[in-house]
Amino acid sequence: AWPSSPFDLANLPGHYGWQTALAMAAHNGTAFGTHIVFTYGPLGFLTVRQLNYSATAVAAYVFTLAISTAVFGTLIWSLRRSVPLVVAIVVAYLVGAVSLHAVDGPEYVLGLVFVICVAVLSRADNDPAPRWIWVGLGGVLSIFSLVKVSLGVGIAAALIVTVAFVPHGRGRAIGALAIGATSTFFLSWFGTGNGFGNIVPFARSSAEVISGYSAAMSIEDPTRRYVYWLAAIVAVLIGLFAVVHGRRLPERSRIGIG
Repeated sequence: AWPSSPFDLANLPGHYGWQTALAMAAHNGTAFGTHIVFTYGPLGFLTVRQLNYSATAVAAYVFTLAISTAVFGTLIWSLRRSVPLVVAIVVAYLVGAVSLHAVDGPEYVLGLVFVICVAVLSRADNDPAPRWIWVGLGGVLSIFSLVKVSLGVGIAAALIVTVAFVPHGRGRAIGALAIGATSTFFLSWFGTGNGFGNIVPFARSSAEVISGYSAAMSIEDPTRRYVYWLAAIVAVLIGLFAVVHGRRLPERSRIGIG
């Protein structure tokens, strides 16, 4: 999990300029939604490990290390329930390394949230998830919504499904999610120099950017159409694992995991 490459600190020319812009916005406390509009939000600088400013670079380093550690830790925890520890460490290292290097951005957090949501739905009826898990998931929702709004959409969808299909304690889960999400959002929002006046413009401009991004930026490459087949194979495999994993669970949990 250790982000050890010193080349990450290099401020490269070309299309990496947007990363420098995110660091500049954080350094100057620029208001998002009114003075800057982008696919990333006010915490987007946490994904920029370039050395633009010492404070933003250190924060990004700590953030990257924390999320990477969480990915590897969750993989080992999940694998330990079915394979020996040594095997779990090896598999987690390979899978985690591939995912962290293959995904160009913080999108791998969606996989992390997915694993936690499946674990919550897999718990017995008389063993509800601890409150701190829901509070933590609410915090993750807020932080990554402010890192990149589209991530917040995906995380919110996973949480809605999970809360809807937990056997008991939905009201308790919603309350804990709200506490974690609200407190983290306001702490992060105001801590990055934003205020009440640009919350609505930020939400509106982010929705406009997200809705138009794919149409404006996507280019179909005929030589890479095999990717669709690979995606289909992965979808089938995930479905098979979901069926095998949920066959002994209550119906509500099986539907939620599905």
